[in-house]
Amino acid sequence: MCISEVVYEKARFVMDTTRIIYKRAARLLLILLIMTIFTVPNTPEVSAASKLNASAEINSLVGAYLRKGPSTKTGRLALMKHKTKITIIREHYTHKSNADIKTRWYYIKTGKKYGYVRADLVKNIRYATRTAWAKDNLNYRVGAGTSMKNKGTFKKGSPITVVLESRAYQTNKVWYRIRYGKTYYYVCGDWVTFSKPKNALVKASSTTGSNKVLANTVKQSAASKKVANGAVSWAIKIANDNTFHYGNGTHAHHNGCYFCDTQPASKRKYVVKWEKTYCCNPFVHAAYAHGGKEATMLRMCRSGRSFDWNGYRNTSLFKHIGHPDRSLLIPGDVLCWDGHVAMYVGNNKIVEAGGYGEDDGKYLSKKWNNSIAVTPLDARAYKLFTHVYRYVGAN
Repeated sequence: MCISEVVYEKARFVMDTTRIIYKRAARLLLILLIMTIFTVPNTPEVSAASKLNASAEINSLVGAYLRKGPSTKTGRLALMKHKTKITIIREHYTHKSNADIKTRWYYIKTGKKYGYVRADLVKNIRYATRTAWAKDNLNYRVGAGTSMKNKGTFKKGSPITVVLESRAYQTNKVWYRIRYGKTYYYVCGDWVTFSKPKNALVKASSTTGSNKVLANTVKQSAASKKVANGAVSWAIKIANDNTFHYGNGTHAHHNGCYFCDTQPASKRKYVVKWEKTYCCNPFVHAAYAHGGKEATMLRMCRSGRSFDWNGYRNTSLFKHIGHPDRSLLIPGDVLCWDGHVAMYVGNNKIVEAGGYGEDDGKYLSKKWNNSIAVTPLDARAYKLFTHVYRYVGAN
């Protein structure tokens, strides 16, 4: 074989070897690409808005199981020893209205594993924080979810210190755990922005607490006071009339006004005595309509409508005065919580429909007589109410 043939054979060998290497490399790259596209990575599902993690450690001498879901009924992924370092990504509530620590689970990372651990098995939590702002007046609650007890309202533009993402029971809607003073609360993520708005306030401003300034600045004119006092007198008169009682059942008129004859037609098959009923919010509304002779509320009453517990914030007839000290309440102030409405009548007393629960259905019995009543407003009872509104419509 001549020299040229030897060179040719060597060159061909090099080319063939190179071609094989390139084919194998291309095949390997293709496999990696397919794996990248179709393999679901074990990474946390975190809202892009928050990007908040907290560091902590396991607090259980016997260890704690990392689980596939927020329940002891889900599979175990690993046993984490006492004082194992973890990263909390978000928390999940397992109860609709109970905010106890045992109803909360954390979605965490430990090593390269992700999973869930119950909140009461975690300690030494160190939060990162991020400032957000309230897009509008924003309720803050003891837990994630609208069924959790409401503790107050941030004014629009208030800065909020967010510490962790949270999820309400059986929902993927984003809530945030926030720090307000020395206490942690929760706000709905739909009403939070992480971009500073033009109307941003300098510090968090809440419409609850012992808000003496707010209550003292909302004054009533003589005309407004006359309307409010008329409503109070009418409400007390109805409470003392034992033929009226609380109604919120198949035998009673939940909505409508007895004097306007606007109870639902479907309830009129019952005898007359069952028709003289009021639920909490139609009762207070009717007091202002008939006792106070408030024109707008009377028109609503005659059409079968009334303000519910949330309706007072959306009208100019009433001003929200937060949750002031009881000593600052005046007759006619409307007290609300999520699902109930009452009226302050003075001397630390309120008048309400349903103060003692539903009646027993026995005509003129003690429970019947007390189902619309003037009741004491002690400190414990006042804590149940979250919002107070003052009538100013006649100013």
